[in-house]
Amino acid sequence: MAEAAVKPAPVSGSLVDAVATTRDAVVSIGTIGTLGAGVIVDAEGTILTNYHVIADSLRAPVRGVGGTPSARPTVSASFQDGRELPALVVFADAGQDLAILRLISTDSEERFSAVALGASEKVQVGQEVFAIGNPFGLSHTVSRGIVSAVDRTTILPNRVPLLQLDASINVGNSGGPLFDLSGQLLGIVTAKRAEAEGIAFAVPVNHLRGFLRAVADPAGGRRSGTIGILMDSAADLPDHVSALGYRAGLPISEVSPGWPAASAGLKEGDVLVSVRGKRLDGLPEAGDPEALGRTVVSSVRSLFPGERLDVSVVREGALKTVSIEVGAATPTRQAMIDAEEFLGLQLTEDETGGGPPRVGAVLPGTPFSRIAPRLVGARVVKIMQRDIGSVEDLGQELARVRSVVRSQQRAVQVLVGFADDAGAALDFHVRVD
Repeated sequence: MAEAAVKPAPVSGSLVDAVATTRDAVVSIGTIGTLGAGVIVDAEGTILTNYHVIADSLRAPVRGVGGTPSARPTVSASFQDGRELPALVVFADAGQDLAILRLISTDSEERFSAVALGASEKVQVGQEVFAIGNPFGLSHTVSRGIVSAVDRTTILPNRVPLLQLDASINVGNSGGPLFDLSGQLLGIVTAKRAEAEGIAFAVPVNHLRGFLRAVADPAGGRRSGTIGILMDSAADLPDHVSALGYRAGLPISEVSPGWPAASAGLKEGDVLVSVRGKRLDGLPEAGDPEALGRTVVSSVRSLFPGERLDVSVVREGALKTVSIEVGAATPTRQAMIDAEEFLGLQLTEDETGGGPPRVGAVLPGTPFSRIAPRLVGARVVKIMQRDIGSVEDLGQELARVRSVVRSQQRAVQVLVGFADDAGAALDFHVRVD
């Protein structure tokens, strides 16, 4: 899924020229109950769209081209000139609301018009943009507007930072591309406010680029973003931070050598006061340091490796802003992240070197919180029917759970077995969604 563009971007900045350059790389997509669009991102016919645009096809009986059985579902993709081709669903992630399709042509050597990918960091508020979509089945409709805001992190559950638009977006625009006036892809339209006019959102292009890299990664696919710091949410806000007018912040208690935060220049003792241009004391969780810490952690984990994260810290009474290139969680760290996300279990880090992982805490409001006192200190020894002998074993099983939950958009009943230090066994079924 290499990035490619077979047509040069126009230099005039004319909307007419930009539409002419990009429209052959846009397809309309329709399923039994959904209208949407997609955009071709390489000459081999790889299409990016929203998960919810093709979700119906994942639940329908799977048939291949010509009605023959197939291992993967297909949808129909229509071009500007009316040509239709089947497109194979290669990968679908409900959590990201993104999907990758591959066009199927009778000519195996056919090459397709593809868009050039822009850069999220160059997008500016007030910048003119246009979207091409399939609103109400009106194929390849162009809508023009501006970028109203960037880094809206409260729209999707996974806190992915979105672009806000004022373009006319309707049912059927989902999955369609957002371009600048040079014809570069800036994002994919993903949502609108049903109760408002002129408020819509798009997944930014750097996140799309990270998604493509993660799916193509032969080493294991999707890894959560990480920067390599620990924050002390229990510590009091230092006086020198308050003196600068900040009412909330998170002291950094550890910076892991060799990880992105250290490479960017963060140090132990720095106090985090702003993330992606948003002051922490302006967030709804500002009065609850533990909740504030969870929000920051969630924001970092939602990013793909390679995306950039701008943060501001107070160091020795002075404000310092750095840009961090987000890294990928190690397999061990990913297992611990998945244990938190899917099971609500925080594992103790000092026990991950050997033997079944031990529960250090149970997150409130999660499936096991009602029996937390019985589980703290116990070891996770079974997931489904597999015995767990290490954190790596746990990570492999939770990766399978993640794949089902995210790609098939359905809940999974998971058997989790625990054992305390006396050897007593505790088995529970938990719903993961």
